[in-house]
Amino acid sequence: MTNKNKKTDWVSASDVGLAAGNPKRLEAKYSGKEVISESRKKAREFGDRKHEEFNRTIKSSDSRCYIASHLYGVEDPKTEMLRQYRDRVLLPKWYGRLFVNLYYRFSPGLVKLSRRVGTVDLIFRVVVNKLVGFLANAKTKGKQE
Repeated sequence: MTNKNKKTDWVSASDVGLAAGNPKRLEAKYSGKEVISESRKKAREFGDRKHEEFNRTIKSSDSRCYIASHLYGVEDPKTEMLRQYRDRVLLPKWYGRLFVNLYYRFSPGLVKLSRRVGTVDLIFRVVVNKLVGFLANAKTKGKQE
């Protein structure tokens, strides 16, 4: 499938699920002709509000990792690796806590933007994949030494 003349290697589970009800949906989306109905816009806004409410309820457990959760899923090992980095490396330092606080302030809005703008999502995916790769490599080297 192509999206704005760029080849993609994957289709999101959400797209697959939505295509089940309307097989032409993916074709329209990936050809750049997707038209979103008013009811779909309202449903998305409702879903975004519910997602924000859920995120507020989990603040006490501090399992937030908005961008990684968006990219990989809440329970994915890569998301957990980033949480551990946050807890072990960033939070003990004042500048790490500052970064984490800024991240928590801005990342929910950035996730919303990335859901609507594929280029932003692609940039996040590339950057976070590189970070996860770096952390995994560092962890492997640490075990070998």
